[in-house]
Amino acid sequence: MKMSAKLIGASELKRTLDKFSQLTGKGVERGIDEMALSSARALAMKVQPYGLTSAKGAKFQKNIEAQVTAAWFMVNTGIIPATNSMEQAHKSARRQGRVRIPKGGFKRSMWKTWRDLISEPDRDAYIQQQIRKAGRAKASWITAGESLGVGKISGVAQWIRRHVGSYSGTTRMGKMLRAKVELANKTPYISNLQKSSEIKSALATGRKNGLKRMKIIIAAELKKIK
Repeated sequence: MKMSAKLIGASELKRTLDKFSQLTGKGVERGIDEMALSSARALAMKVQPYGLTSAKGAKFQKNIEAQVTAAWFMVNTGIIPATNSMEQAHKSARRQGRVRIPKGGFKRSMWKTWRDLISEPDRDAYIQQQIRKAGRAKASWITAGESLGVGKISGVAQWIRRHVGSYSGTTRMGKMLRAKVELANKTPYISNLQKSSEIKSALATGRKNGLKRMKIIIAAELKKIK
């Protein structure tokens, strides 16, 4: 599924965009690209799990490992329906978005019913697949923003950065205040990791941050004139 994030030179931004263009000589389109870059970062932040740091990645990995391991135990001990698919077992074990540990935890007596449906290597491979999915979905927004050529997004951890370069697209349309940038995240499962409300929130944040960045640039240019 393709998700697009559109940024348009709206009326409330005209004065800032005009001033940015006059003082930098880079054109209004460059200012809109700056907002798109800020929005790309905000969009990447708002893909589950929220954040771009190494610490966020480590916490996410620990959580995925715990939930998948619990689902693996549940399918092999008969708590959930039998399947040889770790993905299906994970889905069966999830309740309201999380794997719920059985009340009272996993007791030693449960091992007596072990069905050996899914191996440990298959479980571990699935865990790594889930971590890659999140990294890839975030990296697609990063790639789209950086492909505009106005800068590199800061604070992106290696667990995301290693996936930069795929599953994204950028389209420029129009000129001056009618200019528009479309950022596309083409990861096939993006709708499972990012809701439309999260995209809307990220765009608002990106617009605000992009405007702030332009004002900083304007202030720096004005100092040069004085």
